[in-house]
Amino acid sequence: MKEKFTPYLAEILPPILASASLKPEMGIEGKGAGDMADIIQEMKPEEGKKKTNIMTDEIEEKDSAIQMLVVFIDELGAGFAQYIEQVSAIFLGLTQYYASDNIRNSAAGALASLIKCAKSSGGNVNELHIMAKLYSNNIISAMDSETETECLIA
Repeated sequence: MKEKFTPYLAEILPPILASASLKPEMGIEGKGAGDMADIIQEMKPEEGKKKTNIMTDEIEEKDSAIQMLVVFIDELGAGFAQYIEQVSAIFLGLTQYYASDNIRNSAAGALASLIKCAKSSGGNVNELHIMAKLYSNNIISAMDSETETECLIA
């Protein structure tokens, strides 16, 4: 359907964006529930050691939403342009998401597709350069703390 699907995005994207923005909570006995990022930070492995992947229903829902967004970006190209800024904010925050390698890989990989989407929509060259610089700086920062080879490749 490609560009014929674009009019439906306004109805479809809000719940997908909400799922992609989920902040899963988990608890450790004796400490109660809290933001998963804080708990994972406490469990952070020593320098150079493998990270721990955690899979919960909320993380699976978040991962599925991200995968859907990646498909929309790739398939709709310029038709997805009005959502680039909102999706960029979500993906930039997920390049260092400690709970899941899949989410980090998808977020990092989708940034290039967002630039391609902006370019195909006739984006201003200066804006594209700013966008590319922001994405590159974010990925370089994420690479500094990344321990997984597959994530570094992505």
